[in-house]
Amino acid sequence: AFLEPSSSRNAGFSTKLTAFDFADVMYAPHSYDSNAEMGSGFDPTHRQQILDNVADLAEEAKNLHAGLWIGEYGGVATSPGIVDYMTAQYDAAGAAAASTMYWAYDDGGYGFTNTDGSERQPLTDTLVRPYPERVAGDPQSYAFDAATKTFTLTYTPRSMKEPTRILVPARVYPSGFTVDCGDCSTSRDGDVVVIDKAPSARPAVISLHP
Repeated sequence: AFLEPSSSRNAGFSTKLTAFDFADVMYAPHSYDSNAEMGSGFDPTHRQQILDNVADLAEEAKNLHAGLWIGEYGGVATSPGIVDYMTAQYDAAGAAAASTMYWAYDDGGYGFTNTDGSERQPLTDTLVRPYPERVAGDPQSYAFDAATKTFTLTYTPRSMKEPTRILVPARVYPSGFTVDCGDCSTSRDGDVVVIDKAPSARPAVISLHP
């Protein structure tokens, strides 16, 4: 079940939801900057507010015995500060090891493609980043440094039937990339790096770089 809190959570009020009496629950709040949503663009000094808010959402999810899935985040492609805004959202989700879903409602200008299919830049390039598709264990964090094009996933491996999979968009590494993970073993499945054998280190760290 993906359970969303009241819209008052978007205004900064803590959720009133209590722990659920069934398993397999995801807490599904939204993450937005209020000034950007009101048409003022994103002020980079608000970056820490986004990081702090998502950290609070992660704590709420923990108290609800649920995973954190940010069911909406996004920004108007033509708004000032869109790169800083979406980078802050990615970084916040990664720090909390949260899953996310981009809100691409086009009537509001949030879509990352135009009606003719062409991309809205620089929004599209900002959104297209590596991310953990599946983690065979307990994810602690993931991050991507756009300046050095370095992606890092930190997690505690557990014995599972399916391997960890990291989606790596080809456009991010047009000349290829290197995987560093100690004594792990990896393979490729299209744009996905598959961790066939997890590193023995705890926590395990998977790093991708040019």
